[in-house]
Parts: sequence; structure tokens; C-alpha cells
Amino acid sequence: MTAAAGDPGTRGLQPLLHDLASCVAAPAFLLASPDGQIRPGGLTGWYADDVRVLDVLELSLDGTDLELVRAASPTADRQEFSYVARGLSRADDPTVVVERRRELTADRLVEEITVSSADQDPVDVTVRLELGSDLAAMAV
Repeated sequence: MTAAAGDPGTRGLQPLLHDLASCVAAPAFLLASPDGQIRPGGLTGWYADDVRVLDVLELSLDGTDLELVRAASPTADRQEFSYVARGLSRADDPTVVVERRRELTADRLVEEITVSSADQDPVDVTVRLELGSDLAAMAV
């Protein structure tokens, strides 16, 4: 028998991190959803000096969902994500691809975003990177 969330048997347990994408450059670290997004709530975020510097880091194109097709961590301080923006393609197959590269240092986070299209006609898109910070202490 297992205890359900909120049951007295689960109080005081540390949250599980096994399903998060992690990036480390001590003393800083970053925890993201498997798709690379950092959404409000939960454990995800960029932490430095035991403070969550960012609790939101969400990438979108013209409000369409980005669908993850590849995720990699070539080194402990780098993450790479590839997405398709199927909602922006005029063809049946996705033609708009987004590459996201992330590098973490002890005091800096760099995001490099590349959008490309295999469509024969130009595709105008608006890239949106939403940032948010709650400056929560790690203990919270």
C-alpha cells in the first residue's frame, strides 16, 4: 500500500527529481521539465546561491505548442532541445523547427534559440520567451 499525495505518510519527503532535465554548474543548477520548459509551480527553475532566480522560462512561437522531438545533455552544464511547431506548417509534415541550446555557468544562464523553416515560402513568426522569478529560497 502506498500513501497518496497529501497523506501523513508522505509529509517531509524530499521531492523526486528523476523525471526532470537537470543542468549543473556548481553552485548553480537548473531543473526543467523533460521538454526543457520551466513552468510556474513545482521544483523547476534556475537556482543560484540557494535561491530560485527563475521559476518561469517558457518558449513559444505565435502561441502554438512546440512538440519535443529531441532532448540531450551533452555535458553537465549544457542542454539541447529540438522542437517542431506543427501549427505553423502549411504542409502535412512539420516544416518549422526550433533548436534550443542552454548553457549554465556558476553565475549565468545563456539560451540560444534558432528557428528554421523548410517551407518554400517565407514564414513570419513571433518568438516569445516568458521569464518569471519568485526568488524563493531553496528550502521552500
